[in-house]
Amino acid sequence: MKKVLGIVLTLALIVSSFSVAIFGANNDGMYEDDDNNGSSIAFYLTDSNGNNINSTTGTYTLGQDFYFKINVYATSEIKNNSLARKINIMDDYGEYDNNATNLMYKESGQTSWSNDDYYQSQNCYKFRGTKEDTYPLKQYTSLGNHTTYFKVKFNTAGKHIIEYSATCFEKNYRLISRKYIDISNNGTFKISSKEEQEQTTEKPTYTVYIDGVPFKSDIKEGGKCDLPGSGRGFYDRNTHDMFVSHFQLSNIQRNYNLYSVDQVNVSCASGANIRADGKHGIRFGSMVNVKNKNGTDITSEVLKNGGIQIGTTITMYDFYLSIFDENLNKVDVDREDPDCIYHFDVLNPMDDWPTNATTGLPRYGLCYAGVVNVRQSNLTRQFIASAYAKIEYQYYNNTTIDEYVNAENQLDTVRSICDVARRMKAAGYPGCTPAQIEVLEYYCSIPD
Repeated sequence: MKKVLGIVLTLALIVSSFSVAIFGANNDGMYEDDDNNGSSIAFYLTDSNGNNINSTTGTYTLGQDFYFKINVYATSEIKNNSLARKINIMDDYGEYDNNATNLMYKESGQTSWSNDDYYQSQNCYKFRGTKEDTYPLKQYTSLGNHTTYFKVKFNTAGKHIIEYSATCFEKNYRLISRKYIDISNNGTFKISSKEEQEQTTEKPTYTVYIDGVPFKSDIKEGGKCDLPGSGRGFYDRNTHDMFVSHFQLSNIQRNYNLYSVDQVNVSCASGANIRADGKHGIRFGSMVNVKNKNGTDITSEVLKNGGIQIGTTITMYDFYLSIFDENLNKVDVDREDPDCIYHFDVLNPMDDWPTNATTGLPRYGLCYAGVVNVRQSNLTRQFIASAYAKIEYQYYNNTTIDEYVNAENQLDTVRSICDVARRMKAAGYPGCTPAQIEVLEYYCSIPD
């Protein structure tokens, strides 16, 4: 038994009626412990009708509903106090599981599924917060025996973790436990607990997963695995490193959960923005979109963790013609102007992203870079910008190789500060204050 703040918790799980095959039973299919006062929580696997399935193994089709229920047994010690309940669904590393979707619930006696009450913010289920999050989801009084039904879709093979906790703040009681669901690529699953895993005496073996599918299994501790040739390489979701195609993973001591990086698409936002506060500034937008070999967009995860970074090269249009020979390729520009005398080079910080005005969420894959305090004599001078992506490949001998992927539509960015002001005037100065319009009118009055 495992006690946390004086209360003991247990778990047990199962799946849906259309996909479950029973390979054996253990008692009534439930894992349960009681604390000294008789309170407990139990996890059951069920079919789609909520009936218990008395097994910890079965068959499962990826992308289908996986059904289970949770019972809360509260004795008189906490029965008349509020209870906050929470479920985390995590990957093998204890992080938010992007491959588990459509988490739904219904209380005992209800017929329809819902998730309306379980949002904490625009992009995060309260059910799906980090493992450190203890914010109450929903509170109940006079609990007695209480049952909630859940379903979730697992979209990839591998290990998924379901963690359930229930907290009684008035009595300083917390119940918490986990179950590990191993879903094989051939459509079978097994549920185990941490204690069961720790009892094994066999030398561990590991699996390299690529896009959620086992690429190589049963790799002995210290073994090797040659990655296939694919696009731009592979992104390690655990360490956030990038590996080149055909890279050899050596001295393997863990499971690898990799994304194939098949496409890195770089583009420049058309046009430019200017400041309207008199500080004479102009900025350009750079965009990167990343997809795996299945066409799945993995931009957010790869860019927010630094697997790939966005950069912007900015120069005067006349320098673009005379010094850089109409070429703003990152490598060539660095070679021609290593001391950045004739160009600006901005690599976007990994923790600084523009936000969506509606949701307030970061817009991973988009950055802005610009020049401020432009001289008066350069207000009509045209600038040009080129976007690039920096891929830093990791190697075990502590060396790295940088690869740059450049945009090809930089001619769409040719603008001067006065150019942009005139375009804004022609559009009626949308969204501008009188003070800003005064500055923009000044820019419009400057002759070329």
